[in-house]
Amino acid sequence: MKKSLWTVIASLGVLACVAVSPAHAQFQPQTNPAGRPAVSPFLNLLRGGNPAVNYYGLVRPQLQTQATLQQLQQQLALNQLGLNTAENQPDLTTGHAARFGNFSHYYGGVNQAPLTVPPLGVRPITTPALGTNPLGARRGF
Repeated sequence: MKKSLWTVIASLGVLACVAVSPAHAQFQPQTNPAGRPAVSPFLNLLRGGNPAVNYYGLVRPQLQTQATLQQLQQQLALNQLGLNTAENQPDLTTGHAARFGNFSHYYGGVNQAPLTVPPLGVRPITTPALGTNPLGARRGF
């Protein structure tokens, strides 16, 4: 009885340790919170050789890369902010209404009455004058 009680307690302890551990779905690398490099790029000036080559070949490209990455991070933050505000708007509609045969972009005018064109082969009805044949033939010979 005591042996089974100890096995139950031990299995519950192992189960509790397994259930408490966090699940790591994706690895996120540790980043520098200050956003600055750990070592100054100007230390490359102390390398041997021509100091101008070290400055224009190593220091300036590294500074430009850091500035570009900072701009990209700012743009990413602004885009994320814009997405968050767009998701919170309940009635966001996009696009435009579409219709078959809509030629308003060719003929302009907002709120213009649409043109009515009779179908092919249909002529408008006219009433003939009195005393004439509606078929256009003469009377008599």
